[in-house]
Amino acid sequence: MTPIEELWKQYQRYTTDATELGRKLGFAAGAICWLLKDADTSFSAAILWALLMLVGFFLSDAAQSIVSAALYRRWLYGREAQSHQEGRQDAGYDKPRSLDVPAFSFFWIKFAFLFVSFACITVELLRRQAAL
Repeated sequence: MTPIEELWKQYQRYTTDATELGRKLGFAAGAICWLLKDADTSFSAAILWALLMLVGFFLSDAAQSIVSAALYRRWLYGREAQSHQEGRQDAGYDKPRSLDVPAFSFFWIKFAFLFVSFACITVELLRRQAAL
């Protein structure tokens, strides 16, 4: 039987790998959009939407860490104050699951943005194929 701590470490590795891969795919999608600009160096509507979705992806990626860090910091300061009031030196606390909700939400939101970005790129490629 695998200890729960090891299972959480595996989960963390998977989400870290997914985030790293997502960032690489995000930059790749941006490069593809650049290659698909029109002859007059403008972008079609589908590519503009793809770029907008990429902005959403990268903002969500940043928000995942920033929002989670701010929430953890606030919670940790509260626990430190509580320990100080109670006169405990090395208190342990159970972290509430609600602290993970923003990180988990932004994790899925950012990948939704990335998926829609690639869907927009696909629409543009199909449009160009039909025009041939």
